[in-house]
Amino acid sequence: MLVTDFSPNMVELARRRLCGLPNTEVGTANACDLQGMADGSFDRYVANLSLMLVPDPDAMLREAFRVLAPGGIAGFSVWGRAGLADSPSHSLLPETLKELGLAPMSTARDNFHLGQDDAALRERVRAAGFGQVVTFHAPAVTEAISASCFIETFLQTATAGAYLKTFGAAVREQVLSAMTAKCSAILASGQAMALDTVVVIAVKGSLRASV
Repeated sequence: MLVTDFSPNMVELARRRLCGLPNTEVGTANACDLQGMADGSFDRYVANLSLMLVPDPDAMLREAFRVLAPGGIAGFSVWGRAGLADSPSHSLLPETLKELGLAPMSTARDNFHLGQDDAALRERVRAAGFGQVVTFHAPAVTEAISASCFIETFLQTATAGAYLKTFGAAVREQVLSAMTAKCSAILASGQAMALDTVVVIAVKGSLRASV
């Protein structure tokens, strides 16, 4: 098994966690350009919550197809449906900023951009060469039984925490207060603080060849 990441920090973390696991290598790799990896050299390929982050998702899909052996299976997951109804954990801050008339977090591209249309996503995967492609939705739930617990966890994320620090103390408190109220209402309704994800399973060639 080969475990890779683009970030050296994540690679080092993986090395520590997987230390001693037999038949396992850990290294740095660019998913859009898997240099040094031969065609058809893997029977399985898994990419969790990364396809929507890379600068060229189509290049990543093509590379996944290239390194898989005939009948090999690839699994991807991406952020799914946006909004408080489907992804409250990752829509809470954007929705709050919009409601308060504050500038959104500056991102070149919305991380939900691949998960809004399952049919279009399946077609995109097929365009990379895959045969059978199926998708399904699954929630990624944040362990939070109270709004204060969720907000505390949320503030530990590097991007959101750093962005909130760009506001003055009064505005930051206003944002956190509004987020806490929204989160309390969501949890009180029985809904979990979750991110909707789309899981994609794709086969190189026919499903019969992969069995």
